[in-house]
This record gives sequence, structure tokens and C-alpha cells, in this order.
Amino acid sequence: MVAVLAVSGLSVAAQNDAARGEQIVRQKCDTCHTFRDEKQQPVVGYLAGGKMIAGAASPNLTPDASGISYYDEKMFLQTLRTGQVGARKLKPAMNPVLFKGITDEELKAVFAYLKTVPPIKHRVDNTEEPTYCKLCRQKHGGGSSN
Repeated sequence: MVAVLAVSGLSVAAQNDAARGEQIVRQKCDTCHTFRDEKQQPVVGYLAGGKMIAGAASPNLTPDASGISYYDEKMFLQTLRTGQVGARKLKPAMNPVLFKGITDEELKAVFAYLKTVPPIKHRVDNTEEPTYCKLCRQKHGGGSSN
């Protein structure tokens, strides 16, 4: 029988996965999914999206309803492996080739970590026409709803 120690609502195993996921996120995701000002401070919040890359705004990866709160682990892996959310293709900047060197276990650790970051309301929807966002002071799809 294995004892599971719960700390901050997460089992030790989940904490280890989240810590491993945090390292990967800081290396691979932070730069694009955290829009920063000239002093390198997050404008809206850590991983809240909004940075313009190749004509599209990076999405919010936080567990807020405007982010990826509706994702489960299976959907997260499928999205990154296929480059699609359901029938909708991701923008070219999120090409699945970027994740070929990352194992499913590593992506699961990333997902575990993303569930622990503070939720931040910042609606970014690249399927809509860009409108002014008072939070990040840019134009992106869904901007007027923030």
C-alpha cells in the first residue's frame, strides 16, 4: 500500500509532475503566452496570453473560463499533438512539430502545472475580428469582451 501525502490540495506525485511541468512551461511556453511590457513585467498576467505572434494573439493558458479551464488532459495532449482543438486548427505558430521532442509524460506534467497557475480572465479568440482590449491595450479577437 502506498501512502499519499496531500500538500496544498495536491498529492506528492501531482506536486512532482507540476514542478516538472513548470520547468517545461518556463522554457517552452512562457515567452509566447505571457505578454510583457518593456520592463519584462506581465501586462495582464503570467500565461494569460495576448502577445501577437505571426498575426495572431497567443491564447490564455490559465485555468480561467477565458483560458483552458474546459480542457482535460486527453484534450490537451490531442490539441498539441494534432494542432487542432476539435475541428478548429490552431494558428501556425502552434505547429505540432514543435512538440515532437516532448513526450506525452512531459505534456501531462505541463498540463498538471497549468492547473496550478492562478486563473486570469483575459479572453483571446483568434477566430474573431480583432477589437481593442483594455487589459493588454492591444487589438485581438475577443478584446472588447475584456
